[in-house]
Amino acid sequence: MNGLNTMEHLHDKHEMNVYTDKHPPVLIDPEDIEGSVRRAPDYSGVDMELFTKCTNLREIDTFFVDSSGFGRDDESAMSFQSFLTILRETILREVIRHNESTDIYAILSGVGQFQVYVTLLKRG
Repeated sequence: MNGLNTMEHLHDKHEMNVYTDKHPPVLIDPEDIEGSVRRAPDYSGVDMELFTKCTNLREIDTFFVDSSGFGRDDESAMSFQSFLTILRETILREVIRHNESTDIYAILSGVGQFQVYVTLLKRG
């Protein structure tokens, strides 16, 4: 995983394109949602406005999720299982809204010791 120090140089379009080519956002596979999310690359510290311009992906939502495996539903970070349930609902909502399959991508937009911010994105 990369942290803020690694990401600080990602301030221009060329550098962002090089990074996203090497670490593309993960396309959520409806048949393997859990595995897809677990492969999401670390984009913490990245300028999201520049990221959006370079990738043509826009944010659907961001979730604060436990990454330790010991999270409970009564804590501020949602448990991973609760997040997976919401993600399934989000995918279904997007499919219903567009009357077709909609590709949804995931990145880690923030990484802490026991929690992560998972950002869901789509083209457009």
